Amino acid sequence: MAPCSGAGSRARGAKIIDLGSATLLPGLIDSHTHLLLDVIVPPEAESARHFNGDFAPGLLLAIVESPSKRVLLGAQLAREDLESGFTTVRNLGHSGIDAMLRCETRSMRRVTGPRILAAARKLTTPGSYIQSLNPAVADAIKQQEFLMITSPDIARGAVRENAFHNVDVIKVAIEDNLTQAEMTAIVEEAHRQGLKVAAMLSTRAAFKPQSMEA
Repeated sequence: MAPCSGAGSRARGAKIIDLGSATLLPGLIDSHTHLLLDVIVPPEAESARHFNGDFAPGLLLAIVESPSKRVLLGAQLAREDLESGFTTVRNLGHSGIDAMLRCETRSMRRVTGPRILAAARKLTTPGSYIQSLNPAVADAIKQQEFLMITSPDIARGAVRENAFHNVDVIKVAIEDNLTQAEMTAIVEEAHRQGLKVAAMLSTRAAFKPQSMEA
């Protein structure tokens, strides 16, 4: 670190705050967070006993907590992020609650927190890492937390659905059964809506160079 040029001069009326020996850092950015999931990852042995081992606690939270309570949780975690030095976070799912929380922090300013870039519901394919759910609640969970992709046209529609909720980014889970045509449709529609795409690989086999080309 070195003094910037012109450090000896300042604008008329500028206020100087002497921080002494403290170090001043710019605001930090967390590019992948989940403000609506307060997950405690289970021990490896316990996680290995379930197909959705690491993800199950988050799904459980989506079931047992009301949307209003999850908003309050998100507001608490957002404030904790800000107090830890994070001035921008990219919340990559789930549900559309994060877009509402983003509005409260950025526009309405009723919640103290960092600048939130919201993704709303995650785009994924049937039979992905959210398999083996309780049939009695599976459809409700999927509808609340995800947008299921089964064709290029549905992929475009899913992007438009999230764009309707004024998201900042589209989140997609790249699975083994996500086709190149579907991925291309997601990226093309997102760019048409002026949105970027954040992709997650659920398995090593899901990595497809052609998906990166999309």
